[in-house]
Amino acid sequence: MVEYDRNCQIYVNPTNPFPSAILTGTTYKSGIMPLQVFNQWASNLVGYNAISASVKADQVVTITVQRYMDAAGLVPVGSNATATTVANTASAVSLTTVAPAMFYDVQISNSSGSTANIAAGTAAIIIMPNP
Repeated sequence: MVEYDRNCQIYVNPTNPFPSAILTGTTYKSGIMPLQVFNQWASNLVGYNAISASVKADQVVTITVQRYMDAAGLVPVGSNATATTVANTASAVSLTTVAPAMFYDVQISNSSGSTANIAAGTAAIIIMPNP
């Protein structure tokens, strides 16, 4: 039954995981989140390695995803993944390393000089198993 999870992605975010606006010079931080989910079919915790985060803002923002060994986010695992968006265009960043990690966070930085408004329904965070 564990094989069921090999191709199963998990949509982990609430309706809108990011605020509706991010002030200029501000970085929104999701907080440290776990990279494992209880699977009711396998009756155990299933770990995930790949993470994707997306957003559409009316200003240029930077999306960063980082994985961690610890729940405090003090021990990063590998390099982070970063993408700079284009204003009014949906953009995503993905981190697909296979090194084991237990936690991750997503950050959005706004240094555009204006408040960045996040388009409703365009923000998402997904964790996935690596093939």
